Order: sequence, then C-alpha cells, then structure tokens
Amino acid sequence: VFRHGADVLLDVQQVIPLPEAAEYQIQVRQKEQQVKVDRAERHDVRRRFWTHLLMAAKAKTPLHANVSPGDDNWLWASSGVSGLDWMYSVKQRDSGVSLYIDFEDQALNKAAFESLEAKKSAIEQAFGGPLVWHRLDDRRCSIISFNLGTGGYRDDEAIAREFRPGRGG
Repeated sequence: VFRHGADVLLDVQQVIPLPEAAEYQIQVRQKEQQVKVDRAERHDVRRRFWTHLLMAAKAKTPLHANVSPGDDNWLWASSGVSGLDWMYSVKQRDSGVSLYIDFEDQALNKAAFESLEAKKSAIEQAFGGPLVWHRLDDRRCSIISFNLGTGGYRDDEAIAREFRPGRGG
C-alpha cells in the first residue's frame, strides 16, 4: 500500500505462491504422475513375469497350482511341507528363491535349519551350487536362499531363454 497525498495506491502482485512456485508445483505434479505411471508399468511387468514363472513351475509340480501371479517383487508358494515355503523374489535385473523355514516355533525352526545344514554339502551338490544359509538367530524363521544374479523382470534375454515354448528341464 502506498499513499500519495489523499490517494491510496495498491500494488497487487502475487505474493503467495510466488510466480516461480507455480512452475515448480506443475513440475512436482508431473513428476508424481510419472511415478504413478512407472509404478503401474512395473506392476504390470512383474505380473507378466510371475505369470510366466508360474506356468513353467506348474508344468513341473502341482505345488504351484493354486498360486496366483501378483504385482509385488515377491511370491510365496508351498513346498508341500507345512512350515516350509518357497519365496521367489524378482528385481529389475536379477531374481532368486528362498526356502523359508517357519514352523511357528523358534526352537523347532532352528533345529530344522541345523538338520538341513548338517547335510549342506549333499544338498548343494544335488542343487548344483552353493546356497546362502541364514540361521537368523534374532528372528523366529531361518532361510536358505539362492540369487540367480540374472533373470529380473527387465532382463528380456533371460526371460526369453527361460520361458521359451517347448523348453525342457
């Protein structure tokens, strides 16, 4: 407000938000919208990945017959033994699988883990390579895992190789 004699002059400039902030707000909204699009795309891609993995698994075992593909980067499936479950995980460029040991009793879980670990050499030989053994003393469960180091949901070459029609194995 300015006074010039009896006249009162008003300066009506936008103060809040600052004119520069309007452009920033537009950029923030555009970025939020892109994040939503990227998230939706990632979920669609992972769902397709799980669909292919489950088709391949169902051809080998009935244990995955009732498992549905999801949008997450993990998927649970029964091993056929209560307290032992498979947890598949997938990232953009790699994937893995874990045997999740949880009989809902920490002492029983640790005993089961130790029983398997006592046969570690034979298990890894039958598997065809080393596994990662997680006793997890600070948690109820224990985990035995393997990371492929490849085969993620954006690894098109590995997906084509693993899920091509007629592939045996």
